[in-house]
Formats: sequence, structure tokens, C-alpha cells
Amino acid sequence: MQLNVNNSHKLLLATILGCSLSACQQEQALVFPEEIAVKADTVTLHEIISPDFLNCANGYLYIASEASEEMLHAYRLDDLSHTWAGGKKGQGPDEFQIFPMFCNSNTKGLYVWGENVLNISKFKVGAKGALEKEKQLTLPYYDSFNQMHIVHDSLFLYNAFPNDMAIRIINLNDKNGKQRELKTGKDTNEQFQNEDRGFMATNGRTLFYGYMYKNRVDVYDLQSLKLKKRLEGAYNRHKEPTADGENETYYTGIYAGEKHYYALQNDPKQGKYMLDVFSEDGTPVVRYTMDKCMHIFTVDEKGGWVVGYNYTDEDHLLRFRFPNRQEDGKTSPI
Repeated sequence: MQLNVNNSHKLLLATILGCSLSACQQEQALVFPEEIAVKADTVTLHEIISPDFLNCANGYLYIASEASEEMLHAYRLDDLSHTWAGGKKGQGPDEFQIFPMFCNSNTKGLYVWGENVLNISKFKVGAKGALEKEKQLTLPYYDSFNQMHIVHDSLFLYNAFPNDMAIRIINLNDKNGKQRELKTGKDTNEQFQNEDRGFMATNGRTLFYGYMYKNRVDVYDLQSLKLKKRLEGAYNRHKEPTADGENETYYTGIYAGEKHYYALQNDPKQGKYMLDVFSEDGTPVVRYTMDKCMHIFTVDEKGGWVVGYNYTDEDHLLRFRFPNRQEDGKTSPI
């Protein structure tokens, strides 16, 4: 009998050690090998106020602004000169019944949601940045669509927060709207103070999820939805988020590039504004410390520009250019 008990203990211990080893292989410290201070230029917006969303396509910066009669605007990325306006509010053909939101994508063109709640339009970029409708995608249902992404014209991904702590993936080519789901945390009665609240992005191969109230980034394989890596830095694990606005915040936005992810960190209490750059497998590459706070941002990898906006300064954009640095023995603008 004693022998059987010992064997049971050994089996239990081996199982625990095995699980711990597996976790250690996935978990890594959130530490950057390089940190670079950058200064952002302030650029005045004359055509619109209060941008809601930013995106880049084919050498142009696109801004969506519900406060403007024409809610979509194009700017040349090199000098931020205004070149085109469109996207009128209304109930007519090709008009927007609700505010437009961009869907990030790994394909050419620009995807915009908002003509109605169930349609996403794909636009090609024409002369002077004018958007020309190329096709329309139909969604099987309406949900709280946040951080929307389109992969290969067929997969629609979005963060279902605040309705659910989940990332949902819909196959738009499936007549039944086949859906997969990745839970990001447990649902609570106070979702906006949920400790697992976060932001997602995908480049079509991996998926990043950065936590707002935890100094943590999770990296998933998009096909299997299995956790590949968890990167975690120091934070107070015993303090739960509250509604009084006194919370320490970490990741507040993520952008997926071709081979890099860009994650925005804003900590107003500490006066720290950072843009963290990761390789697509989750390896920390470089941290940029900024002199100004960006609440929303986008990245032009080809030109090496980061363009952002601060909600408290309604008629200005912020931007900086990546300084040249060495990565893998080559000069990199990232």
C-alpha cells in the first residue's frame, strides 16, 4: 500500500513539473534589448477635427472622423497634405449610415465598415488617394465590432469587447458563417474594469493580444489559436482595476505590420508614453519612448512613419519617423 501511495505522489509530482516546464517554455520576461527616445512633430489639421480612426494604404494616411460632413479623408504620408475627402453621411447608395471604422488587413486596398452594420466595403486607392469601391463583404450578424481585421479577403476577426471577453473569427466564404472563438478572459459585470481587457491585432499568421491592466502580451498561432508565447513584465498583480480612473494602464493599442507588431503603452500617471516593437513570433525588438501621448496610431512601414492622435488636441496630428538602427546585421528603419 505504501508503495502505491509513493508512486501516486511521484506521478502527481511529475505531472506538476511537466506542466510547470511547459508554462516556462511559453512564458518570457517582457524586456527590450534596446530603448530609443523619439520626439513627435505636431501637424495642424485644417480640414477636420477629432479623428476617430487612422489607417495607411498605398502611400496615404486615411482618417475617419464622425464630426465631419465628409467622414473619410486622405493625406499624403510624406508631407501630410490633404488630397481627398469622401464618405458622406446619409441613407443613400454608398453613403455611411453610421460612423466609418477601418479594418486592418494584410492585403492591398482599404476595408471600411459603416455603410450599414452588416457590410464592409473594400476600396482600392485611386488618384490622389480617392477611394474607389472594389467589392462588398457581408457579415452574418451584428456584434460589438472592435479592432476589426480582414485576412486574405476571407477571414473577419474582431474583439467582441465589451459584450464578451472574446476574439471572434468568421469565415466569410462559408455560407453558414462558420465561427471560431478565442476567449481572452472571464466575463464580469464591469467589463470596462475587467483585468483581462485588452487589444488585438493579427498579420494573418500570428495574433497578438496586449492587456490594458496587466503588463502582458500573449502571442497566438492564428490557425490553431494556441498560445505560443506569453511575455510579462512587472506590475501589481494584487490591485484590481476600479472605476475611479486611478488604474495603472499598459497596452492601449496594437498594429500588425508585415513582420512586426507595434504596441502602444500609455501610463499618464507615470508620464510614460511608449511604442513597443515585436517580431511576429513575439520577440521584443525595440522600445521607443515618446515625448507626447498618442491615444490612437497607425504605422507606415514602407516610409518608416508613425502617425498618431491625442484626444485632448482635436486639430493636430502627431508623427515621428523611425530612426535607422541595426537589426540582424542590417540597417532597419524599425
